[in-house]
Amino acid sequence: MAHFEQLSDKFNDRSNDRASNPDLYFNIHDIGPNGKAILSWSAGTEKNDDDLQYIDLSANPYSHQSEEFDKLHPWRAEVLDGAEDLRQEMRSAAGHLNGHYADIRKDILAIKNDEERFARENGGEITAEQKASLLRREKEVEQELHAQYAADNGTGNGHGHQNPPGDDSPGGGTTAPGGGTTQPPYDGNFMLGTTVIPGDMGTRDYHQALVNFDARTSIHSDVHDIYANENLGKVPDLATMQKDIAYGTTPMLSLRTIDYKDVLSGKADEYLKLVADDLKAANGEVLLRPNWEMDGSKNQQFGTAEEFKASWKYMHDFMEKQGVTNIKWVFTPNAGAYDVPTPSWAKPARDYYPGNDYVDYIGSDGYCGLAGAGYQSPEQVFQSGVDFANEQGKPFFIGEAGVSSTLGAATDAKYIRELTQYLKTHPEIVGMAWFSENENSIFTSAEEEAAFIQMEKDLGGRSS
Repeated sequence: MAHFEQLSDKFNDRSNDRASNPDLYFNIHDIGPNGKAILSWSAGTEKNDDDLQYIDLSANPYSHQSEEFDKLHPWRAEVLDGAEDLRQEMRSAAGHLNGHYADIRKDILAIKNDEERFARENGGEITAEQKASLLRREKEVEQELHAQYAADNGTGNGHGHQNPPGDDSPGGGTTAPGGGTTQPPYDGNFMLGTTVIPGDMGTRDYHQALVNFDARTSIHSDVHDIYANENLGKVPDLATMQKDIAYGTTPMLSLRTIDYKDVLSGKADEYLKLVADDLKAANGEVLLRPNWEMDGSKNQQFGTAEEFKASWKYMHDFMEKQGVTNIKWVFTPNAGAYDVPTPSWAKPARDYYPGNDYVDYIGSDGYCGLAGAGYQSPEQVFQSGVDFANEQGKPFFIGEAGVSSTLGAATDAKYIRELTQYLKTHPEIVGMAWFSENENSIFTSAEEEAAFIQMEKDLGGRSS
């Protein structure tokens, strides 16, 4: 349920005006027997008798759990209600948290995600120890929220709060011209990252290249795309993954294996064991996208679509057997492979999809002006893939994105600005790694660099 909770947050946070976007104001409160989310819309409530948990949004778009859920799961309800109280308090204090809004919100979401994970692992309940730990974390977040609010408003010494923010507290919320209260800005839950060549950033070290990229753009990348290729004998760069995680960035490992038949025969097991050991040793979450752009002509040599799906499932089960629990599986064909008709150099992405049980994020690699194709809008590049992800009920992640410098600096900057607006209005897209290399580098021109930096700001990114 955690993903659907976050997806609902994204709809609410990215819509700019409740009056003009009523259809975006809903919450996803449970998963029905058909695997789909059950929705409660702002105009009313839809319930499913087979599900005991629902949220009625008819009066309050951020309401707590239902009375039925409270009675059946009192420990869970106490934790979730506390997290919801914190979220409402945080939203009321938006703009008065000393630049810590995004970090505090992530802490709250982490508590809710962990609570739901514990419940899944324990047959729908949480233990007394887990409850106590989660409530303790909520108390710590509350103290941090109050401390930052006090520091920003000069009402305390940074370690307490004399007037906790809330719906009625002075200074809470963001005041619009005329005295009204507006929605707080999008808070940084979108993961914006990059791929960089160390030499382009004046270093030989991949992590340092990321740090240098962030320093030049004055942002903090959420994702760092790195590559490993079995055919070249290259194992994951464990040191980079560990440094990225310590730095607060999620590594995305793009893993190329040998022929799919060799994976299925066990020939790749020794290599996959090395990969599994490195992933576990990373000590943090890693996004894993095996054999990306598998549909393209240059990669069809590794096997058929059926062999790709079978090898993906084999690797997925292999990692589970090795005890790798810190990875998310990202399916990223070429963006054009979702289109009908599929380009001549690709095969349909749908044919390669391993299935919902084996994929966490559906995505694509998409470029504007690829191979002399001319200008394409972000919708033309990505929407077919987004539609497929929506059909499957999965979040969408852009594994690689870019715009060719051959289109010209002004056009490149225009595409980035249009992409920013596209991302803001498509909350099912949860992240993107910009392929800032060669002709797709954002440093091709000052105009393009400025557009990329503004993208990060508009999506609520962190400053470096």
